[in-house]
Amino acid sequence: SPFPPVLLSRENLIGDLRMVLDPTRPKIFLKSLRPYCPRRERPRNPPSRRRKGFQVNKSKMLRLLISPVLLLMVGCSTQVASLRYKPPEKLVVRAKRIQPVTIGNFADNRGTDPYLLGAIRGGVGIDLKKILADKPVSELVRAAFVEALAARKISEATATSRVAIEGTIVKLDCSYLFNREAHVHLQVNVLSLPARTVIFSKFYGTDNEEGGRGAGILGDTDHLTQLQQRTLNQTLDKVMIDPAFLAVLTKPPIN
Repeated sequence: SPFPPVLLSRENLIGDLRMVLDPTRPKIFLKSLRPYCPRRERPRNPPSRRRKGFQVNKSKMLRLLISPVLLLMVGCSTQVASLRYKPPEKLVVRAKRIQPVTIGNFADNRGTDPYLLGAIRGGVGIDLKKILADKPVSELVRAAFVEALAARKISEATATSRVAIEGTIVKLDCSYLFNREAHVHLQVNVLSLPARTVIFSKFYGTDNEEGGRGAGILGDTDHLTQLQQRTLNQTLDKVMIDPAFLAVLTKPPIN
């Protein structure tokens, strides 16, 4: 016999008998047969036990869960843009004999980040790429208004003047989800100085929309910024060609 004779203990036999009779205990290895059956070493890479039915590969499931998170981390970015007014190519200067005017503040009533211009959004509305202005939007609009007036030979007053131009930014934003959109809504007021009496008040707005491809992470922030710039220019051009606005600047009422 290849195995030496071994005396079986009573305790081991009783334990094996209980194991055999108990259906809840696995019959992996009987204690009484240990001397005759040396334990085998398990292979380092044991074959997986496949079960019938739906199979879940943990590694694949983990990759599926991590991939969207990595895409969001890679795609989320912030671009700082500088919007400068650019007059139209064929500019008609209708303002004549207009004295320098005071340019007041343009209050930002958008109720959002004072630097935020817009964002490229994902399928569930999450901001993937934000566009911020290099200065607060209130200062940006004021500077653009000064440039629009200067292009039409209307200078900003360095001393006292008879009128002041102020306004409110009702809406100024751009977005790209399915289509590219840009909006600029301004309330422009002209005040008589020094009494600060409102002598002119009018709403000007421009809404532009373009069809787009490659939204989400592949969206182009430069293209969206250009659309926002063009929308701002168009809104200021509407103000500058308004005869009622120019008339108030030309002949302001005497206090």
